[in-house]
Amino acid sequence: MAGRERKYTPRARSSRPIDQSRSTNKSPATPIPAPESRDGGWFLPDPQAQRLHQKSALGRRIDGGVLLMPEEVMFCHWYRHVPLPGGAEWFDAQLMQTPGLALATIALDVLRNGGELVVPTVHLHERFPN
Repeated sequence: MAGRERKYTPRARSSRPIDQSRSTNKSPATPIPAPESRDGGWFLPDPQAQRLHQKSALGRRIDGGVLLMPEEVMFCHWYRHVPLPGGAEWFDAQLMQTPGLALATIALDVLRNGGELVVPTVHLHERFPN
């Protein structure tokens, strides 16, 4: 018996543009400030930071705001209308400092996409030192 030849088509790969929002929600009336470098992370001031932390478990609370990891900054940029500190060049600079950042950013994006609250372990160190 001769079988028909099967045609395989590769699955469509999603893209994650650096400078574009992936959210379909309307951006807030009051623009959110870009995070600034502080204490080994990226500081975002209250009141926007308080909402990001309470509703989405993003960042680690510090006095007057939250401290975000670079992968959280990208997630906030894509889904919460937070501008990047220096545009697409900022992400390139972060990749030079942290080679695994692209993987961590994609993992955080995929894991949180279903609505799960994923928290990087560096934020849990103060609450659970051991």
